[in-house]
Amino acid sequence: MKNTAQGTGDINLASAIAALGVAPAVGCPVKLISTEASDYVRFHMEAKSDDGRFDTMELMAAWQGAAQFKRENEGHPFTLLMDFIVTRPDGCRSQTDWLEHAADFLEVGMDVVTASIKRAAEVCRKSPESPISYVVAFLCARAQFIATAQYARKHGHINHMIERGPSIATFSERLPKHQQKEILSRIQ
Repeated sequence: MKNTAQGTGDINLASAIAALGVAPAVGCPVKLISTEASDYVRFHMEAKSDDGRFDTMELMAAWQGAAQFKRENEGHPFTLLMDFIVTRPDGCRSQTDWLEHAADFLEVGMDVVTASIKRAAEVCRKSPESPISYVVAFLCARAQFIATAQYARKHGHINHMIERGPSIATFSERLPKHQQKEILSRIQ
């Protein structure tokens, strides 16, 4: 069976896609990659939302052409999420920062946002098309992606990617050293 999951290194894009009902890829939702130059995280999403309304590749294309997508799709929930992400204040990094931004963006009290986060499934089920549902789903997905990445790092689930000319090798950090050396010897 062909793997149709799509990946991105942008946690906000992955979280916005998840907020529209696209599930993280089964088996490998988050992949930590260590290269000779830097380390990064990739988030993998299924090809379509559970209800079939949203296509991951189309959402990724919309993200790349945000201005045009927003002009042509003013009431689209992805437009709302892109606006939410783009209007966040400088330095908005922690979950608390994002919750405060959500309160400002939605023009509701912080207590409404925190209560909605605690009852996220109920809020999204009762009002699936409301702005607060999409923002709450985004915040929950973002927090889950962070937790999953932290868990993977803590438990050594890191993939190393080595480039040698036109050759690239990727292997798990948990791969025995003799097998790592074998892979590297074949691409050097």
